[in-house]
Amino acid sequence: MPMPDPCPPACTVLCLASHHIPSEPHPPFPSLLITHASALPSSALSTNLHNKNVRGGDKMSLQAFIQQNRGINGNTNFPADMLAGIYANIAANELRVVRDA
Repeated sequence: MPMPDPCPPACTVLCLASHHIPSEPHPPFPSLLITHASALPSSALSTNLHNKNVRGGDKMSLQAFIQQNRGINGNTNFPADMLAGIYANIAANELRVVRDA
């Protein structure tokens, strides 16, 4: 399956996941482009929250993360509870690129 060019390693999993979401009336990521666009704020969030050079007061808040994701879902907003779950997961687990050995 072709990836958007360029598709950074951090979003490859999200890009692939968009093709494995069960068919439903309102899927959370209705297209590869929207999936790719939502991966960029998630990657930035991971870097921001887990980079030791970012001071505590400069860490991105949940509200700032939700604001970054406004309108990228086909000019609508993702559900706040979904974004809160993504935020909590990334806060607990830094996104890392895992390469095959």
